[in-house]
Amino acid sequence: MIQSELPDPITDPEYYYLVGTHLIHGPCDNGDSRYCNNGQCTKIYPKQYREETSFQKNGFPNYRRRNSGITFLKNGRRIGNEWVVPHNKTLLLKYKTHLNVDLCASIEGVKYLFKYIHKGREAAWRIGAFGLMNLVALEKVEKKETLDKLEDYIQ
Repeated sequence: MIQSELPDPITDPEYYYLVGTHLIHGPCDNGDSRYCNNGQCTKIYPKQYREETSFQKNGFPNYRRRNSGITFLKNGRRIGNEWVVPHNKTLLLKYKTHLNVDLCASIEGVKYLFKYIHKGREAAWRIGAFGLMNLVALEKVEKKETLDKLEDYIQ
């Protein structure tokens, strides 16, 4: 499962700390970030709040980012869900580092992943290290029949 929200700091303090420490983009709206070009974030942050995940026409996802009121203090500024990088909770808790996890549902997404692989060995490892069944084991998903069909389709 892919999340792009800050968790509750009371019920899940470790997860909250890891998201706030490793998975907050920028903020780069002050113009001095390497991701800022002519005053605009090249990664299109901050993202819009939305109640559910949807897909753009090009297949890229718009993840759910509710305006929950939960914030994280970064560089003296309160940051909300609009700055959270998409991630997988299980992988974040295991590796305790920046792991951007995205859903690939289009040819544009495949092109993006292809470019990402060529950024270097570490980036390629992050994409290739986990097959579908490994993620299933990590998530402990019980719907094995559906996943078997997905695995068959992928192969």
